[in-house]
Amino acid sequence: MSRYDSQLAKLCGDRGETFKRAKELVNIAQSKTIQGSGYAVNELSTGLPAACALIASEELNNGVVDRAAAQGNSCLNKQDFARCLSHVRAALDASNRAVIETGRRKTRLESSSLVSYELLASTYQIQPKHSIHFPRWCQMVQAALLQLPDSKNVSRDQSLVRLGSFYWLCKVLQVELSDDLISFARKNKAGSSDRLRSIISRLESQCGKVRAAILQDSQRLSNAPGVQFSPRKRAIRELPSKNTPKKQKLAVEADEEERASPVSLAILARVLPPMHEPSTKSIEVQSSKARTHTVHEDDVDMLLPETPSKTRRATASKGSSFSTPTLAAHYHRPPSPVSPTKSSANMQPMDIDPLADQDLSSESSDDKGSTTTRFRPVFLDRKQWLAIDPNLVKLRKKMYKLKNR
Repeated sequence: MSRYDSQLAKLCGDRGETFKRAKELVNIAQSKTIQGSGYAVNELSTGLPAACALIASEELNNGVVDRAAAQGNSCLNKQDFARCLSHVRAALDASNRAVIETGRRKTRLESSSLVSYELLASTYQIQPKHSIHFPRWCQMVQAALLQLPDSKNVSRDQSLVRLGSFYWLCKVLQVELSDDLISFARKNKAGSSDRLRSIISRLESQCGKVRAAILQDSQRLSNAPGVQFSPRKRAIRELPSKNTPKKQKLAVEADEEERASPVSLAILARVLPPMHEPSTKSIEVQSSKARTHTVHEDDVDMLLPETPSKTRRATASKGSSFSTPTLAAHYHRPPSPVSPTKSSANMQPMDIDPLADQDLSSESSDDKGSTTTRFRPVFLDRKQWLAIDPNLVKLRKKMYKLKNR
């Protein structure tokens, strides 16, 4: 029991049609007149049940509640009650319009979904040769039907017109349907089958031109040869002919051919001045094999044992020295290891034993073969890293001068 039931009972009575209707209106008005709805009554909320009771009595037209009694029950003056009544009326009218629009929209969507030509074609399994163009032909039949002089009462949104157009077109194209006219009307909710039959008879008698056009279009589409192709088969390669376009050379390739052509080289030879050969010939670099042969040839001969045909040298010849190969100007010989030089005063002639000479020569050859390049002295790197840029020295002097001012 709501808080307004006692107030409604005083105006309309405990039981009755007016009381029930007023109670329904109060429940609707409470949700539609809240703050922010645009129809808020605020301090005039005491007149809400009286206004709903007056509106219910006016709807039923029974005169149970009059304006003076409703105003007295609301405890408001005439102006405040009139304002409260106008707010409640506007809120109830807005809710009624929303309900009506929602119902119309729902009915329109349901009717359009039920009578779609595509849905009908898929439901009754129209043949593939007609299924693509069937909706377009149905639209042609519907337009012809609506242009007839005696079809003013036929609505464009009625499903009956579309169902009649579809059924008549199936008869024209000799499409077999699983249902007769009565079953077709019952399944698609067309109502009475007599109205559907009248539409079909009107199309049969007055739409001969549309029928001929549709039959002609259908015959043309059925006679047209279909394009048959297999995705697995490759296309036949055509042989080149005179009219076959040839591949054009790229600009980069053409430039390269121009650069490499003998004509351009001959022109450059004429234009450019001849190059003069240097007066001094470049020093030939001896190969590594020749160097090794010349360096170690004497040592090998010296190390050979004594034979009857050839006697080994007793002493190493002073004049025979290792022939150093002459290198080109750009060739840099690796630095030799640093060895202390002996002065001529310390050098004295000495007797050399042949056996000792053989041992010494073998040791010297081993030492020369195992020589390695010397490393850069550490103190040079240290000097290089500790060197100061002269520009930095100048800047430092200027800084000290400015600081000591």
